[in-house]
Amino acid sequence: PMAESQKKRHNCASCFMPFKEDPGVREHPDYCSYCYRNGQHNADGSTLKHFQEMCYTNMVKNGLPQWKAKFFAWTIQFAHTGKEENSKFVSV
Repeated sequence: PMAESQKKRHNCASCFMPFKEDPGVREHPDYCSYCYRNGQHNADGSTLKHFQEMCYTNMVKNGLPQWKAKFFAWTIQFAHTGKEENSKFVSV
């Protein structure tokens, strides 16, 4: 079977936003332009709540309806990014 990293993703691995709704330029095949920018994941060193707020703000600023942005930001807590032992989020 194909490894998870080799499968073609249709949604961001962090916020689950469909790539077809991402208005930005994706720099990484697994993440949307909000979650991964300038060569690094934007969650590095942040709390989950801070990362969710940052994603929500950027999505709304770039024209995503508030209800959609709120939903995608809320789903971040279920993504593997925050559940791994080497999570990108700091503990609070």
